Amino acid sequence: MQQREKWLRPENPPKIGTLVLIRDNNAPPTQWKLGRLILLHPGDDGIVRVATVKTQSGTLKRPLNALSPLPID
Repeated sequence: MQQREKWLRPENPPKIGTLVLIRDNNAPPTQWKLGRLILLHPGDDGIVRVATVKTQSGTLKRPLNALSPLPID
């Protein structure tokens, strides 16, 4: 069997300071909160799956699959 390289590393690793939308399954997309990544939490394997996000109302700890980065540079 051959290893699949695309599954071993994330394509675009998140960076501190990235502006993100915090997805909420109970709210429509127009009401999702806006936040900025302030801290990344890597797992035991070194892959980041959780991030701390600063919002207007405080800080939240959310999984990366619940965050949508905005394409702003």
